[in-house]
Amino acid sequence: MKIRIRQLTTMIIIVSMLGFAWRIHKYYEKREDDARCSTCQLRLRSIHRAISRFRRIHGHMPSAFVVDENGKPLNSWRTIIADYWIYGFEDAGFSFEKSWDDDANAMSRIAKSPAPDQLRCPNSTDRFQTTYLAVVGQDTMWPTASPLIPADDGTDDDKILVIEVVNSDVLWIEPRDLTLEQAIECIEHNRGPCIGSQHRCGINYLTVGGDVRTLRHDIDRESLRRLLVREHTPNTP
Repeated sequence: MKIRIRQLTTMIIIVSMLGFAWRIHKYYEKREDDARCSTCQLRLRSIHRAISRFRRIHGHMPSAFVVDENGKPLNSWRTIIADYWIYGFEDAGFSFEKSWDDDANAMSRIAKSPAPDQLRCPNSTDRFQTTYLAVVGQDTMWPTASPLIPADDGTDDDKILVIEVVNSDVLWIEPRDLTLEQAIECIEHNRGPCIGSQHRCGINYLTVGGDVRTLRHDIDRESLRRLLVREHTPNTP
């Protein structure tokens, strides 16, 4: 009888220790994820500062991409703001007059460089791909090749400007983002770049007004659409 009591006591102690160890593990796992989520939010704020600097100089936001005379996208908004941000593109052999994948640009130091940290979520494992995309379309905050001026009455301030994605296959200098249809139909999907996040806190996004907010992982399509689509005819310069 005493042996059985000892065995039962030992089992209780072992189970209690394992439970305590599991709770400690989950506690530090959550702390690490919270830290990564905060870093992700700081990087989105850095994007807003770069876009704001562009807007102060030019009077409008950058377009989603720059096109040539034939309408072919040459360079992304990410490349445009990075030039104001941290890189000396011309000194690195990169020309905005040519396509991002032109042979001359492909040989530049910029094309061979990993994405700036500010364009990657800390959970990202590919150093050359971005995890922050715009949603492009005539009714969104990124009306394709036309730069946009946000509404003076503040109705655009809460709209999504840049949002986290998962399964990104977009190189950071590539002029490719999500269309409105792709964004609405592809939420937390496991194939192709989709709106989503590995953070427990939710999906981080940057608003036109400069706030960084978080979407629930289970957001419905209609609620997401309302955050992406403008409520009136876009202003363009």
